[in-house]
Amino acid sequence: MEITKLEAKAYPLLLFEGVRENEKDKLLEVKEIQNTNGIITAKFGDVTTQVRVDKKNAEVWGRCTCNQYHEQPCIHIKSLAVHQLESLEESEEDEEEEDAFMEYLLKQDAEKIAKDIAKDAVVVKVEPVKVKPNATRDTPELGKKKAMNMVRSAQAMELQLIRKLDDLDEQIAIKDYVAGSAPLVYEIKTKNGVRYELSIRGWIQAMLYQGNIEIVDVKFEQTGDKTVAKAIVRDTARNIQTMGFAERVSNKEFFFTTLASKAIRNALKKVISPAFEQKVIKEAIEAKLVLTLTGLREVVEP
Repeated sequence: MEITKLEAKAYPLLLFEGVRENEKDKLLEVKEIQNTNGIITAKFGDVTTQVRVDKKNAEVWGRCTCNQYHEQPCIHIKSLAVHQLESLEESEEDEEEEDAFMEYLLKQDAEKIAKDIAKDAVVVKVEPVKVKPNATRDTPELGKKKAMNMVRSAQAMELQLIRKLDDLDEQIAIKDYVAGSAPLVYEIKTKNGVRYELSIRGWIQAMLYQGNIEIVDVKFEQTGDKTVAKAIVRDTARNIQTMGFAERVSNKEFFFTTLASKAIRNALKKVISPAFEQKVIKEAIEAKLVLTLTGLREVVEP
């Protein structure tokens, strides 16, 4: 069967980190590969294998004509995925070295230009600029530091928000809310206005509105010392199947229930149309099923 007719499966990126550490000696040698828009194709004898590394979602998508990859990645997908991960790491290291070298060259050029200017310079008396006693002069170093602090602060705020929403979703998943009162939407007030995010209950509501969405299965896999939940969701109207993964749980008492619910939520995020997401937000505001988040602080670097 042609590989393009096979269904691609998603696996957690963490799984292949474990393979690289524990199964490296069992992997097959990858000789010739073809890269087409990030999809890596390789041949192992008569077997054709394809993988795509999605670092943003911490997933590796794969399919193989050996047709033994549906429950777990086959040895061909493992070999090609690990090869590609190592190639990406080498590329990132090369880019860092190239950036450092370019920075060095630019610095050398700047010093040379400064010396040439100094040779032909005309001395002109310039009155010093009066600066307030407590004022801080703006310099390239200070500007760079402020910009980096702003980015770090935004990243820290986003991580803080993700964890808080995740903890609230746990409460909904184990029914800490009275029936009918669970929030469909979280309201987050920011400097730039108001932002809305669906709760775990909101994603289920969006699924019901969109229709033709089937939760196929939820499985638990052990990766090292971590348990990962894998939810499989199918959009029967468009014949699309996707997966969601979850591994972080605060509530240990309802560990598997919470982990499965989060994996389903993460899978639904990939198939729900934005139109139905907006419909749930509108309904939540009208029905007052909105939970406003407070206590989020801006993290400032020293």
